[in-house]
Amino acid sequence: MARPEITGKRIGTTPVKPKRRAGPPIAEPDAVEPNDDPEEAPATVSSAYRARAPPLPPGAYSVEQFCRAHDISIGHFYALLKAGIGPRVMKVGIRTLISVEEAARWRAERTAASSESR
Repeated sequence: MARPEITGKRIGTTPVKPKRRAGPPIAEPDAVEPNDDPEEAPATVSSAYRARAPPLPPGAYSVEQFCRAHDISIGHFYALLKAGIGPRVMKVGIRTLISVEEAARWRAERTAASSESR
């Protein structure tokens, strides 16, 4: 491992602990009292703690997302396309996408084909 002075990392840094105010102790000895000093104001709440809306359902799958959602490998996906039994794909710029409707149609088609073969 490289030395800290070479990599630019700080040597021996520790996290800053909140400071306690001078005065009599409060009821909870481990509690941190609010700090009114504007220079030591806490940072804003990170985006990880903000309330979020539920995620929107996807309108289209990428090839990787489609394969993950349908539990098939990417190689098998392209083999299905080559055999002519894969889902119809659309090109958006350089991306290859499969619409949600096409994925549902493909699943129904594959289910019907598997029940016919029995």
